[in-house]
Amino acid sequence: MDAQNGVLHELEPVVASNLDRHLSMAREWFPHDYVPWSRGRDFAFLDGEDWQPEDSPLSHVAKVAMTVNLLTEDNLPSYHREIATRFSR
Repeated sequence: MDAQNGVLHELEPVVASNLDRHLSMAREWFPHDYVPWSRGRDFAFLDGEDWQPEDSPLSHVAKVAMTVNLLTEDNLPSYHREIATRFSR
């Protein structure tokens, strides 16, 4: 086993412990919890009004957190590929 795989194997129990902690504390949420359907508008091409970023009531920190979440979700396939490559399928 090379050094990189050794480090990953050593980290596995730490990651498992932190994942269990996270899952026990996490609360499921949906985008419409923060932007209710009732506040939705039709797009301008449907005689409505397009949404603008300044319409968001979220704080700067919350917007950054959501952006990071979207980037992480987009890259999940490559993370899974790397894990499978390192630890086999």
